[in-house]
Amino acid sequence: MKLLALALVALVALAGCPAETSDDLEDVSRDRRDGGPFDAPLPDSIVVPMCPPRAPFGTTVGDTTENLTFYDCDGAPHTLHELCAHQAVWVYQFAEWCEPCRSFVQTYVNAIYEAKRAAYGEQFEGWLVISENSEQGQPDAAFCATVRERYGLRMPVFFDPTGAFQRTFQVVPNEMNLVLSDESRIEYIGPQTSSQLSAQIDRAMNR
Repeated sequence: MKLLALALVALVALAGCPAETSDDLEDVSRDRRDGGPFDAPLPDSIVVPMCPPRAPFGTTVGDTTENLTFYDCDGAPHTLHELCAHQAVWVYQFAEWCEPCRSFVQTYVNAIYEAKRAAYGEQFEGWLVISENSEQGQPDAAFCATVRERYGLRMPVFFDPTGAFQRTFQVVPNEMNLVLSDESRIEYIGPQTSSQLSAQIDRAMNR
């Protein structure tokens, strides 16, 4: 009698729990490939910048910037698109022969950079890019290091040996500011006072 009861329980259990088939497994895989529950979109509050940025690229406000290459003071290459995940980016083009540029660097560059880093942390980044040396010639790695030490710069310093910045944006080699928002979108290009520049960076941060 006990054996008969156990047999009946086993049959009921089997009837209520059908085995998985290969078709069932394929459906789960299809859900994952085709936007099913495993690929549900992120909440609207989570924004992931597209890095590296995708074409089309341009040179005016609202465009995604061209991917220019500059060199650090050790001669290693770096590109503008490396900065695409930062919510606000400031690039200052500096010519050493330019007296107003030297004054701006001495008085404002570290102050602006450190204030924005304190306010925004790693969401903000700034680069100083040397366009020309003191004789209006081509800068190199040694000159890059000299400028960095001479002005006690605490932001990353680079040099532009091919004039890519001024050629691409069709600007003069001195005292030009480029402000980008995330995904390397151009928010501003041109000269600015320190207060105007600070406002531009804040605007990019809160776009």
